[in-house]
Amino acid sequence: MRRIIMILVVAVMGLVGGYCFAQDSEEDKVYMAASTMPSFPGGDAELMRWINSHIVYPESAVKEGITSGLVIVQFVVTKTGKIGEVKIVRGHFPDFDAEAVRVVKSLPDFNPGKKDGWKPVNVWYTLPITFKAPK
Repeated sequence: MRRIIMILVVAVMGLVGGYCFAQDSEEDKVYMAASTMPSFPGGDAELMRWINSHIVYPESAVKEGITSGLVIVQFVVTKTGKIGEVKIVRGHFPDFDAEAVRVVKSLPDFNPGKKDGWKPVNVWYTLPITFKAPK
């Protein structure tokens, strides 16, 4: 009898623990899309202006004779609007990739994405960054 009770207690604890874990993971879930996607204050044009004014063309690319490139960066806009995890989806030249990550990590807060039109959630955001050699 004691053994059966112990098995039931362990089973119930496992279910409760799993339920608690599921709640935590729901809070931290990162969505691919939301009913309201994250946005940069001022819109996409302002985001591009901000990036263009903060990006530095790597000297190593000039030395290598690389005149342009495209890096696609993906990052999480957290439910508070902060920039979370940043990763390169498609790189071009290692120093372009590093500079794109540096600039994205320094972005000011976004307007967070929202689920069901009101609840702020974490959302992936994909951004192409174009590099052009200075003239």
